[in-house]
Amino acid sequence: MADHIAAVSRACFYQLRQLRTIRTCLTPETTRTLVQAFIGSGLDYCNSLLVGISAQLLQRLQVIQKAAARLVTGARKYDHISPTLRELHWLPVRKRITFKLAVLVFKCLHGLAPPYLATYCTRTSSTAGHLTKKFPSPLLCFYFSHLSKHNFTSVTHSRINSNVVQIIRDVKCDV
Repeated sequence: MADHIAAVSRACFYQLRQLRTIRTCLTPETTRTLVQAFIGSGLDYCNSLLVGISAQLLQRLQVIQKAAARLVTGARKYDHISPTLRELHWLPVRKRITFKLAVLVFKCLHGLAPPYLATYCTRTSSTAGHLTKKFPSPLLCFYFSHLSKHNFTSVTHSRINSNVVQIIRDVKCDV
């Protein structure tokens, strides 16, 4: 996982350096769009695999997001960045990963995801019950697995923040 994050970090900082050289020629809206396209997609790539990674690795991704926010807003190196992230409506990386995972689970459970993804996501209450003692709320805990020829292997399980799940429940989806 460290290799993946190092590669993402290299690619994103390369894009930020390239954008910084032409920033004066761009409008603020264009700069924001380009940063979201290059950096946002880099941070979101394979982010469901980043559930449960160490804080140190996650911090490396957060540094990329902060540098991107500074480029977009023109904030200086030592300016406080949290208000800037809120102004841009950007979630911190850990919450971004949780939100993307919650959206994926919502789509799987409501038939909006491709069938091959929906088969890999089941509620813990429908599994053998081995996670229900650890996570007492079966509505908020999902079991992600992949099925091999010989056995049913757990890849990861995640307890999804109830606030994110509630927000997703409130969204009305057109199918």
